[in-house]
Amino acid sequence: AITGIAPSTVSQGVTTVAIVSGINLSNATSVDFSTSGLSANIRSGANASNLPINIIAEASILPGTYTFTVSTSNGIASGGSITVSSSLITQSTTKDVSVFLPGPTSVSVTGDSFSVAPAISVEILP
Repeated sequence: AITGIAPSTVSQGVTTVAIVSGINLSNATSVDFSTSGLSANIRSGANASNLPINIIAEASILPGTYTFTVSTSNGIASGGSITVSSSLITQSTTKDVSVFLPGPTSVSVTGDSFSVAPAISVEILP
């Protein structure tokens, strides 16, 4: 049986290291979630009461609570649940560029997938 997981919340688009706690978790072969947007890899160091895993939450998964089970050589342990929260930052890219522009000029910034409020700063030096 699964008695808990820490942390109990993961974010969209992030891989999280977690520990599943429970009974008879040694010899685990897989962790299966109730949605296709979550998956897990079993890490080394498992014992009967703790199972270290990597939880992969796809960026497209909807926020909410999902159940999971652990398959072992002794059967299937059930009773697990994990909450997915929305990710506030899905991608962050910083590019520093220095350009000498003689005289009056204008600056244009173009790109893909800008967030709600991209930060652009321009410093004019004499």
